[in-house]
Amino acid sequence: MQNIIIDIMFYTIQAFIFWGYCHYALVTNAKKRLTLPLTLLFFYVMLAFRQLFIDSLYIVIVNTFFVLLCFFVCLLTVYRQPLMSALITALSHYLFVLIAENITLPLLAVFYGNDYRFFQKSTFHYILMQIIVKLIYAVLSLLFAREYKKYNQVKDNTGYVLLFVIAGSNTVIFLLIDLFSQLNNQDISTYIVWAVCSFFLYVALYLVFYYRNYMLEQAQKINALAQKEFDEKYYQMVDASNQNLQVLSHDFKNHLIQIENADSLEQVRSYVADLYPAVRSFHAVSVSRNKALNLLVSKYNTLCAVQGVDFSYRITGTDLSFLEAADLTSLLGNLLDNALEAAAKSSEKKMELDIFLKNNTTAVVSIQNAAESAPQTENWALKSTKKQADLHGFGLQSVQNTVKKYGGFYEWDYGAEKKRFTTTVSFYMKEE
Repeated sequence: MQNIIIDIMFYTIQAFIFWGYCHYALVTNAKKRLTLPLTLLFFYVMLAFRQLFIDSLYIVIVNTFFVLLCFFVCLLTVYRQPLMSALITALSHYLFVLIAENITLPLLAVFYGNDYRFFQKSTFHYILMQIIVKLIYAVLSLLFAREYKKYNQVKDNTGYVLLFVIAGSNTVIFLLIDLFSQLNNQDISTYIVWAVCSFFLYVALYLVFYYRNYMLEQAQKINALAQKEFDEKYYQMVDASNQNLQVLSHDFKNHLIQIENADSLEQVRSYVADLYPAVRSFHAVSVSRNKALNLLVSKYNTLCAVQGVDFSYRITGTDLSFLEAADLTSLLGNLLDNALEAAAKSSEKKMELDIFLKNNTTAVVSIQNAAESAPQTENWALKSTKKQADLHGFGLQSVQNTVKKYGGFYEWDYGAEKKRFTTTVSFYMKEE
């Protein structure tokens, strides 16, 4: 009875570790206050099953399949995980338990005079062993969670299959080791070798995650640098276009003189035809003292006019001058590009930009556009509707990076009744 109470206590601890891992590393909308009691229930079922078959020769095989099944069903139903994510997580966590046990037992056995059954002779020894096992399990879970959280942010079926093979093969290896130890009496050196193998198997699994995350981070950095370079070049290009237009406007008087002194109507038409493309190419507006903001509004004012979209804008209280020109261009450029694309496809063809200061402390950027249908989402994030979506979607990632850089907030909403999509970005500003 005493051992059962001890087992319940340590299974409870393991359940809390697993529960914390799932809410940290996995993408889930399950509520913590509901997942905790359900997780505890699954772990108590595992314990009851283990106690039921504890005297069976093949307890290792039976318990392995049952525990994996419990992990898998728990992840599918309680944490609402996709099939492959549930498989990977179930295999990984069972592997963590096996690694923790295969490291702890040999080390403590050496300490207790090469007695591999030391934990059966004393309640104290059994509790000590379980404490160390759970500590190692917690450390392995924590290290793994940090990498898996990054890994899980990008959908990669090929990577999931590779991880399934690695985690599955490692679990089979440990299963065979435990089964072999049940059928044969091994000396302590053999168990130590298995402990070392356990450690390196975990390292191999961890390095797969780490290397992929490293490569992903490098790709994102390269993309961010390319995006920034593009934004800066675009800013310079639009600025040059605006300066050309100002020069053209300044010379307008001379153009009128040329038209007035033309010899024929055809000559007038020819002269105007030469001027019209330059004037039409950019419709400059001045809405603030922020040059970058003026250029952006001018660009989309022209683009909307060309595509037949009614574009209205209002800038009051703030001109977003606290944002660097490249960051402002990236932020508004990506958001307005998406808004214009949706508005151009809608029946209402309307888009609004509102930049204002709220409560004298918060700069707010609100973009509203007509949209015929709700946006596609994946894991509660907007999903690109372009073909080969895995090659796109960097625009919104760039927006989120800019918002994060300035400590802002980004949110969106779709009103099905009015068929309006609204994007809101806010930045807290210290009062001067």
